[in-house]
Amino acid sequence: MASAADFFARYHLSPEARSLCWSFAKTKHPHGNIRESPSQGFCSFTLQLNHDSIIQFRPAIHQIDLKIASAAYATHSSLAPFTTLIGTVIIPTTNTNQPTSSLLVYSMTLLPGISLTTLRILQPYIDLSPLITSFARLLSTTWNASLSTPPSKPSHRISSSLLPRLLLLHSALPPRFHPFTSHLLSALPSILSLPWTLTHGDLVPSNILVSLPPSLPILTGLLDWAEAEYLPFGICLYGLEELLGESTGGDGAQVHKYPAPGSVFRYYPNASELRALFWGELVALVPEVEAVRERVEMARLLGILLWHGFAFDEGRLDRVVCEGRDDEELQRLDVMLLGEVLN
Repeated sequence: MASAADFFARYHLSPEARSLCWSFAKTKHPHGNIRESPSQGFCSFTLQLNHDSIIQFRPAIHQIDLKIASAAYATHSSLAPFTTLIGTVIIPTTNTNQPTSSLLVYSMTLLPGISLTTLRILQPYIDLSPLITSFARLLSTTWNASLSTPPSKPSHRISSSLLPRLLLLHSALPPRFHPFTSHLLSALPSILSLPWTLTHGDLVPSNILVSLPPSLPILTGLLDWAEAEYLPFGICLYGLEELLGESTGGDGAQVHKYPAPGSVFRYYPNASELRALFWGELVALVPEVEAVRERVEMARLLGILLWHGFAFDEGRLDRVVCEGRDDEELQRLDVMLLGEVLN
């Protein structure tokens, strides 16, 4: 995860920015117990308030869609934070062309548990079966809360550009991925006909909260719904891959980058059994998924390509990954699509 200092430097905020955020929080909660969160995100600065809420400061380019946040809370209850916008802080910058910047301030309920990243450090060989089944339950809830009809004109970043993005992937990814992009282009109409469900946009281990040891791990919450939007069911299954394996090695000093530069993703030895467990649980909870399983699997492949085929580039998500610059993401595509682990 990024540090607070990383956040303020990344957005060219002046040295007093941190104290201005603190002042805002103290003004709002003069008698509250306020402290900096030990875990900071890439696009935000977070303070913890007492033991039940957080105050988060975000640049306007990473603002939270409150309708989506409300839908996440309504759908998943305790697994998503209740989020409100409580103000704006004007911050001087170090950028002479833009002397001030604004940070939007949100109040959110504090979710329980520890991150999957932390769990893997504390208990690297723990049985993940309970986490897999709880993830299936999360997605069954998502399915049951799907839109009654697909949106006629999707307006969010990914949903409004599925075809252009897939065409761009087809033209710009290395040729070994063309069979997948070509097949998905043909299958896109059938994928779009799946139920449209609320899809978390950044299912990485640091955003996945699990129960505290010594309990077996179950899902206790998902952080950072800022990139969430409605997409065809199955695209969300890019997140399943994060539970079936992990990235190791690389430059651990660059903690704000995921996957870390030079890291390698590998599936766990029992990944096939865990995947079967997931599908068994999901179909048991939502039997109608079985009838569209093939289309859902195609949507899963599309989700993997969308999430690992475009470079993050500080949130722009408009450049296809390329060899020599984004090798960690390409290695993930090799493993997830072609079944190859490249050392």
